Amino acid sequence: MNGVNFASAGTDALAETHQGKVIDLKTQLRYFKELEKLPRQKLSDEVAKTLLSSALYLFSIGSNDYFVPSTTNPTVLQSYNRNEYIRMVIGNLTSALKRTRTRSSGCMDEVAVLTELHNRELSKVLKKLERQLNGFKYSNFDFYTSHSERINHPTEYGSKCGLNKFELCDYASEYLFFDGIHPADEVHNQFAKLLWSGNPDVGGPYNLKTLFEE
Repeated sequence: MNGVNFASAGTDALAETHQGKVIDLKTQLRYFKELEKLPRQKLSDEVAKTLLSSALYLFSIGSNDYFVPSTTNPTVLQSYNRNEYIRMVIGNLTSALKRTRTRSSGCMDEVAVLTELHNRELSKVLKKLERQLNGFKYSNFDFYTSHSERINHPTEYGSKCGLNKFELCDYASEYLFFDGIHPADEVHNQFAKLLWSGNPDVGGPYNLKTLFEE
């Protein structure tokens, strides 16, 4: 087994965000727990434990918990103060991290504020988990800052912003966005390179290359 992907497009930390439309985080964790039994059926407990403990776990989740309510049902965000809502998102993500470990745009100011608060709180939680969980190492890629830099200064990264109109183009790699929300392939390629070997300020405390080499 070289790797497993539980991803479901649109999945959020809060099951209510896209309820019934995606494989939610809780269900993905259940799938993981089922899969976790397979190595132990084919390998010794010690070998299986080493395999699972040395694996790299990638979480990319949470953005829609802020974006979707703000565009489809703003009353959801209004029902909580910012810190309460962020604690709900971070709490679910923290629970997921622990369960895997215990084996062994400018017009959306509120979303921007919530995103920055989320990233700040997530950073604190990950540092706390690093102290609590023996051998826990992580890479926390700052997608928001990296993406914002490309939105604010697209030409510096070889892109045309393309935020204000939709049109078919011959050279999609020249544009920042694929459809007004999702980054184009070239931008994802830039993010992948940062995630793999970027400096700690965009993917600290370790990049993926460092985690694989250790």
